[in-house]
Amino acid sequence: GDPPPLVPSGYVSGSIAGCWSPTTAGGCSNNLWRFFTNPHWRFDVPEKGVRSLHVFLECPAEHSVNVRLFSGAAARPEALRTARSSGAYRQGCCVLQVEDLPPGPYVAVVSTFRPGLCASYRLAWHASQPVQVRPHP
Repeated sequence: GDPPPLVPSGYVSGSIAGCWSPTTAGGCSNNLWRFFTNPHWRFDVPEKGVRSLHVFLECPAEHSVNVRLFSGAAARPEALRTARSSGAYRQGCCVLQVEDLPPGPYVAVVSTFRPGLCASYRLAWHASQPVQVRPHP
């Protein structure tokens, strides 16, 4: 038979374009302070929560990327170890999958492995319920 669709029917999808600039290309969390200068995106999960959320980060293939999702209205260094992660840095694209996400605010931090790499990226998501996504100052 046919392979199942990448996005199950009934899911809500969206995407946003962004870029790492000289001031926001913080690199990986080896340098903790600099990591938190990377772009932050706020995800608001509705009252009933979200059964499934997939977040994709795509950028030029020569860059290795990661996305981390922090619970709460701010991404804090002390929460780095408990933040959900897309895993090892991957070239060109990475995926973060979260099941059964409780309602409330979350902050996604998008990063390249090496600091100082200025590039554009696309942040896309598919969720079982609508989520609000906006830049986080």
